Amino acid sequence: MVAKLNIFDTLACSLAGFRAPGVQEVLDVVRDWGGKPEAEVLWTDLRVPAPHAAWINDTMSHTCDYDDTYDKAILHAGISVLPAALAAVSLAERPVTGREFYTAVSTGLELICRLGLATKIGLIQAGFIYSALFGLFRCGSYRRTGVEDEGQIHSERHGKLLIGLGPNSA
Repeated sequence: MVAKLNIFDTLACSLAGFRAPGVQEVLDVVRDWGGKPEAEVLWTDLRVPAPHAAWINDTMSHTCDYDDTYDKAILHAGISVLPAALAAVSLAERPVTGREFYTAVSTGLELICRLGLATKIGLIQAGFIYSALFGLFRCGSYRRTGVEDEGQIHSERHGKLLIGLGPNSA
């Protein structure tokens, strides 16, 4: 039930953020980038490459800062998980059931919150915002449900490079 509420909350925040200052300018940048129309930008009829859709949907969801906060882990779980899950569904080779989607989102939320709790270094010392840093690990939750795409694999490799692992490490 908590994951369902998080989905609704994140979508509501994205709707509020759609007209927030700066969002339309970011949307214009995404539009200008062009690319393969893989995934939907929320609240528009625009389809863009999946990583771009996840990014702009995340931006809309967080821009007003009304989104969920898990204070113990110092992060915003919903904005890190839902936009990527929506983009992944667009790339799935087969229809994704509601149950599979809900499972992927639930797993992603659980994973990012546990990573936040396990982190013992503060935000200032780390120099990272955990919502973005741990977002790269959400790839695993989509693989568990069979929702995977090349863009997420590239994101995961990029994330591994950021934290000092080799791009092909397990």
